[in-house]
Amino acid sequence: MPLVGYVLYPGQQIYLECHGKEQIAILEKVMENENRIFLATQKEVIGTRNGEILQEDLFSVGIVAEIKHLQKKNQNTAKILVEGIERASLISLTSENGVFFADIQRYPDSKIEHKEMQETEEDKEFERALVRTLKRLFTTYTRFVPQISGNVVKTVKSLGEPDKLVDYISSHVMLDSQVKQRLLELTNPIDRMVMLSNSLEEEISVINYEIEINEKLRSKVDKNQREYYIREHIHLLQNELG
Repeated sequence: MPLVGYVLYPGQQIYLECHGKEQIAILEKVMENENRIFLATQKEVIGTRNGEILQEDLFSVGIVAEIKHLQKKNQNTAKILVEGIERASLISLTSENGVFFADIQRYPDSKIEHKEMQETEEDKEFERALVRTLKRLFTTYTRFVPQISGNVVKTVKSLGEPDKLVDYISSHVMLDSQVKQRLLELTNPIDRMVMLSNSLEEEISVINYEIEINEKLRSKVDKNQREYYIREHIHLLQNELG
């Protein structure tokens, strides 16, 4: 299934709407069997083909997800709750009556690749430092985003595995979908942490700049209002004094 403007990560749950009797029937059959679907994010630029989606319209790396729940709204519409399981690469895509069928292959396991690398003590210390930095940046970010609950912050503080940390934080921050897609595609956990740290620093910087601009605008408005009030007060006094 295509995702529009959204990137799903392993362990993350989201609700999706499905349309069409054929698609709903297929999903019901999937739930009776392996209960897995493949989700890939749709690219921003889509050709004008009467809404038809081709393989080149989707990013090649997506998520194998488990359907946790399916609720029919009517005969043609249903809502499903899915949870990301693991990353996968899209090999081929076909469609029939609005239903997509994907041939996929398991994405390289970053944990295995990471273990095969000959890490020095310096590398391990660098990784630990990145984990601490990422947690600190996320904590700072949440001060500007009250929608993120304290339980999410607690979970982040408890995570130690780099990939799980990146996946969890990425699923809770407001980043451009292109950035989130790149984070999904990267296999090296160090590269993923570095990219996410840089993205969070940029977001925090932008938020601080927006706050600074708003404070200056508010100060200017307050000053203008005060000046207007003084002018009107002087004008009234002059009228009373003749």
